[in-house]
Amino acid sequence: MKGTSYPFNSLEVSKSTYKRLLPMYSSFNKLFFSTSALLLLGTSSFAQNTLSGLTAQNNVNAAAGGSMFQTFDNRYEGVRGNPYFVDAWLPGSITIKKNNVGSTEEFKNLKVKYDVHGNQVAAVVPETKDTILINANIISSFKVEMPPHAAPIEFRTLPGARTADPKLTDIFFAVLYDGKTKLVKSVSKQFIKANFKGGYSAGNAYDELVDQSQYYLVAGNGLVKTKLTKKALLEALPAQQEKLKGFIASQKLLMNTEADFIKVLAYTETL
Repeated sequence: MKGTSYPFNSLEVSKSTYKRLLPMYSSFNKLFFSTSALLLLGTSSFAQNTLSGLTAQNNVNAAAGGSMFQTFDNRYEGVRGNPYFVDAWLPGSITIKKNNVGSTEEFKNLKVKYDVHGNQVAAVVPETKDTILINANIISSFKVEMPPHAAPIEFRTLPGARTADPKLTDIFFAVLYDGKTKLVKSVSKQFIKANFKGGYSAGNAYDELVDQSQYYLVAGNGLVKTKLTKKALLEALPAQQEKLKGFIASQKLLMNTEADFIKVLAYTETL
C-alpha cells in the first residue's frame, strides 16, 4: 500500500494512519530508544504474504541498529504452516506500555494477529488497511474476539512463567478462564527444516511450522501443565476432587474441551 511519506525512517504509510499512530509513537518513544524494542510494519503486502516469523531475529537486529520500521520480503513464502496463534485477522485491541512509568494506553478497533513464532503482534488499522507489527516488549496485553468464546480473550504474560520454564517468560498466554484458578493456553511453533535428499527419502521435502499447544492451570503465580482430561484436572486440584467428581458426573461432562474445563473451574468458585 502506497501512501504519503512521513519522517519514520522512510517508511511509507497513509496520512490518516500516521495521525493515528503518532500518539502511540510518542507514548513509547523513550522506551524504544532505551530498549530498541519497537518494530512497526507499514505495508499492506504483509496481509497477503505468508509470514513465517523466522525473520524476527533479523528485525530485532535491525531495531538494535536504530532502524525502527521494517518491511518483510517473501523469503519464507514456501514454508508450510503459519506462525500465528490463530491464522486469521481478529477484531481486537492492544494495550501499550507508556514511557517506562507503569502506565498504559489501549488502542481499539484494530484487526489483530499474534505471531507466536516471532513473539510479535500484528495489527491492521481498519480506516487505512495499513499494517503495523509491534514487538512484544512494549505490549502490556492485547485482546481478540475469538469464537466460540462469547467475550474477547485477553493475552498477557504471566509472572510465574519464568519459574515454570524460562522459555515462557515473555510469551503471551491466552487467558481462557480468569478466576481464582485460571485456565491459560500457549501455542508455540516448532520449525522443522526440510531434509529431502532424494526420490526415495522419507524426510520432509519442505520447511514446516508445526503447532504445539499447551494448557496450564494458574493459581497465584504458579503454573501447572495440564491436559483437557478429567484425570489431569482432578490431579491439579486434589483438595476438591470428590466434589469435582460429583459435579462432572451431574453435568455429564466429558472433560475433553475448553468449555468443559471452564465450567468446572467456574464451579470451584462456589466451593
